Amino acid sequence: MQLKKQWKKLQIEECSQLCKRLKAQGKIYYQTIMADNKKKIFVFIASLFLSMRSIYAQKIDKNDLLNTWHLDKYADEKDYYKVPKIEQGDYIILKEDMTVESRSEGEIRQGTWMLNTNGTYIEIKHDNGKSEKMYIVYATSRTLVLMYDVDEYREFEAHYVSCN
Repeated sequence: MQLKKQWKKLQIEECSQLCKRLKAQGKIYYQTIMADNKKKIFVFIASLFLSMRSIYAQKIDKNDLLNTWHLDKYADEKDYYKVPKIEQGDYIILKEDMTVESRSEGEIRQGTWMLNTNGTYIEIKHDNGKSEKMYIVYATSRTLVLMYDVDEYREFEAHYVSCN
């Protein structure tokens, strides 16, 4: 009887150890699978993000911007807005020699401009020393949509049109 109890106790201990080993192996297997899946999910999401970004990325050449651009309207996420009376007639002329003439709120300014193709923005340096940075949202031969890098205008897009 005593021997039977010892035998049973030994069997229970062995089973318990075997179960612990199997659980540990299963846990390791589960962790390995999850780690591999996390890597795969991350790679998938990253590649999806990069591919979507390249779909919508627009290659802009300096020559595409050489034009007289008239301010047409403003827009935000919800709606389009008329240009205020003081800004009617505002324009930007981007010239091939990298000079610029602009009219803003009735004031005509001269200066130079540059196109940063990496950040897709235009930077204008006026003769009075002030500078403006405008991100290009969209550009065609007849439409130029800019987002000014100024707090008061950052949520608005400025839509310019060309008659040429």
